[in-house]
Amino acid sequence: MQNAAPSSGSKIKKFAGAAPSAAKLSRGTRRPARSAAARCSTAKKKPVITANPLESFESYDFYCSHFTDLDLWRPNVIETCTRHFQIQGNVRTGIPGTYPTFIVDDQYVVKFFGLLFEGHQAFETEREANRLLERYPSIPVPKVLASGTLLDSPPYWPYLIFTYLPGFSIAEVEERLSVEEKLFTASELGKSIRILHSIPLPVSGHFQASISSFRDLLFKLASNCCLNHRSWNSLPDKLVEEIDGYLLPVEKLIDPVSNPHLIHADLTLDHLLGRFETNSWVPLGIIDWGDAMIGNILYELVALHLDLFKGDKHLLEVFLEAYKLPSFYQEAFAQKAMTMTLLHRFDVLAAPWLSYVSEARSLDDLADQLWGI
Repeated sequence: MQNAAPSSGSKIKKFAGAAPSAAKLSRGTRRPARSAAARCSTAKKKPVITANPLESFESYDFYCSHFTDLDLWRPNVIETCTRHFQIQGNVRTGIPGTYPTFIVDDQYVVKFFGLLFEGHQAFETEREANRLLERYPSIPVPKVLASGTLLDSPPYWPYLIFTYLPGFSIAEVEERLSVEEKLFTASELGKSIRILHSIPLPVSGHFQASISSFRDLLFKLASNCCLNHRSWNSLPDKLVEEIDGYLLPVEKLIDPVSNPHLIHADLTLDHLLGRFETNSWVPLGIIDWGDAMIGNILYELVALHLDLFKGDKHLLEVFLEAYKLPSFYQEAFAQKAMTMTLLHRFDVLAAPWLSYVSEARSLDDLADQLWGI
């Protein structure tokens, strides 16, 4: 049940292509793939641990080789936990993702954030998202029990300590789930995400109630859209050539009468936990809020549908029915969702279960295959 930890996330996945050794530090190179550890194993040479190993994590190769190194991290995990709790000291790794994450005594999860992969920003984002959400018990998230910094000087290594959720990620048990259990999960998730998108936001702070940052992000992504897709090479050239004429204007993607939403922005197979109760799958919690931001349902749907649902439009329909999609998004839904897919920060079209992407005759054809419901 190792992935019951608030996972170390998927940013090594996000930055990675087929293998972490090919990963780039640009957030625009994500290829959704299942095992960060498997890609890390492609590293041809393991760096030698230096006298100050925590500082050596500024090297990508060192990071990839040692971010799950239990011998290296155990003393730091124990030191961190004993600042806040009495522990027995049984430490094990969570399933590798991006940030060093460890399970202690099957009670606590300790997650460290370094300089690579925008770690300090992800620390602040995840901390503030969980603080906001702890007031809403109907949104199932691990509770942040403590936070701080491991070191007193750069790179500091800020950390979060969460409650431990004893369950499995969808990625671990997907093949064991029946069609009915998947449909039930999609429906329950639709209800939970609707609640998430409805919570009132503060007038200031990390998640302030303003859509301007999201609008600015979309304009920036639109200006770089063709360049990104040429770099990722997941779309056929003929479809990349259609992008400029296909994309809807940003104002057509944002409902002018809806309040800004807090969105998770990375609802993948790795980030939904559950467990089996009397042989039936029950969703348990949503983890890894390091990418959370102000946005809308269209952006939220991209990772959810193309990764968590693997493009299964029946699951998407059930989710949207439970979510009660506003009429603004229902109009020209496929083109709006396809536009957001193209604008997305990460290469979301590279998943192996989306093999028909390379066979699409046009972006309209691809939109219908992905989003036509």
